[in-house]
Amino acid sequence: MRLILTSTITALVIAVGLVPWHGAVADDNIKAGEVVYDNHCFECHDTGRKGAPKLGDKDAWADRIKQSELLLTDHVYYGHRKMPNLGNCNTCTKRDIANAVAYIVSKVK
Repeated sequence: MRLILTSTITALVIAVGLVPWHGAVADDNIKAGEVVYDNHCFECHDTGRKGAPKLGDKDAWADRIKQSELLLTDHVYYGHRKMPNLGNCNTCTKRDIANAVAYIVSKVK
């Protein structure tokens, strides 16, 4: 019983925490995302440094995009595997990150 309750509470915390992400992604601003990309993301995603998928590489991004922009934004914001948290942009907001992800995705669709 305790395990079920803990799992339920954890799921609720995650779900509630993701609600703001949906708004950030739904209101994406591709132009603003391009500015964030040009200032912070290009260092790895233009060159493929540390295995980063390159901007515009449809094959490299295909499986990632299937996961959703919401999850990609989460991976950038919190860090995931070799992706550092905030993509090394310590001044970026959640909306900035969501916009940058939307810009990157727009380049492979």
